[in-house]
Amino acid sequence: MDLLRKAADTIERHELIAPGERVLVAVSGGPDSTCLLYLLEELKEKLGTALYAAHVNHQLRGEESDREEALVREAAEKLGIGLFVTRADPDELRSMKRHSLQSAARQVRRKFFRDAAEECRATKVALGHTADDRAEEVLMRLLRGSGLRGLAGIRPMSEGFWIRPLIEAEKKEILAYLDRHKIPFLVDSSNLREDYLRNRVRLRLLPLLREEYNPRVDETLARSAALFLEDEEFMARAALDASLDILGEEGDKILLDLDGLEGLHPALKRRVVRLAVLRAAKTLRGLNFGHVDAALSLATGGELHLPGGLRVLREYSSLVFFHHPPRRGYEPLDLDLHIPGPGAYPVPALETTLVLSLTEEPEERSFPDELRVSLNPEKVPFPLTLRSPRAGDRVALPGGRGTKKLSDLWTDAKLPRAKRRELILLATKKEIIWAPGLYLDPRFRARPGQRSLMVTLG
Repeated sequence: MDLLRKAADTIERHELIAPGERVLVAVSGGPDSTCLLYLLEELKEKLGTALYAAHVNHQLRGEESDREEALVREAAEKLGIGLFVTRADPDELRSMKRHSLQSAARQVRRKFFRDAAEECRATKVALGHTADDRAEEVLMRLLRGSGLRGLAGIRPMSEGFWIRPLIEAEKKEILAYLDRHKIPFLVDSSNLREDYLRNRVRLRLLPLLREEYNPRVDETLARSAALFLEDEEFMARAALDASLDILGEEGDKILLDLDGLEGLHPALKRRVVRLAVLRAAKTLRGLNFGHVDAALSLATGGELHLPGGLRVLREYSSLVFFHHPPRRGYEPLDLDLHIPGPGAYPVPALETTLVLSLTEEPEERSFPDELRVSLNPEKVPFPLTLRSPRAGDRVALPGGRGTKKLSDLWTDAKLPRAKRRELILLATKKEIIWAPGLYLDPRFRARPGQRSLMVTLG
């Protein structure tokens, strides 16, 4: 299968681009993203899409960075594609706290790509990740230690917004395509430095594995990642289903029934504990395998302190997850997830997945105080956003009695300050539909006898 057909097949099987969608291609000037730009240009009529391109000049490598920008500009002009370009401030990147230089640059890119996509009304941003990148990611996760979620590696689509049409293509195929079509590209010199783990994996570990163990190790790792992803999606759904009968709430506490937990397979036990932590803390940041196993060991008694001030202890036949004392200085979430329609959307900031699914049999009740809710699909105006609260947010009152400040709502509900900083909202452009654990707009609630849109976070 040639590269053009392989990319088209990846797009179709993973439903990366729908007819009529506008796609913004992130182009660095390197071989992968340059190839992606030209491939999508070839496919745009078949896909029924409009293309735009975006480039960030981080100005970290002097003339080399400027040459990359110039090359991207030439390619966009040659193809007749609208281009968005920005130049980052290197000093600002280096001064960003709590981030390495690579992480800071990535944050700047992602924000710019989102802004550019909004400006040209693109619903997807295409990234140039390849099967080689996926293999590298799997090896890195293995070296650091990871479960199925991490071993699934780089996904074909994330957050319903970032797409990777070349994720099943190998680097050698990309280079052959560029050579055949005489397409110029540049190689980022920082990719040759061995002070980054990813580069050491690419330049030293993978060549060793190819030469002495398996000449097709890249293909093997990429195939394994795809299988891990299928297993991860299945296990996540199984854990969510198992949790419905054994997880509950009592005020600000999350209760996990130990009798119900005991009957589960160990793999599901760990996932249900993670769901309990997510319900209690609204985040899984800082949680690791050791924390989860320590929580499971409390079945025989004791108390455990988890990251962010979360505590776990046994009370009678339950594990109780709660905050005491309130967390101080905890960084608020900065979430802004685009949701174009029903589907499953990974939420990396929470290490969980948002699932929206249509069903012919509505739930008998809604669950505004839990991590799922049944909505009326005829009332829900896609696209939606899963986001953090913003200044001035208001919610609609029942019976058309006007609106109320979100801040007043959480004050009336006595929501702890630590949880206010972690509150998330499912919203339209103008209205808040659902705040898990706090609020559900009654106008969007599913009605008996109607189809429903089931929204689940976890």
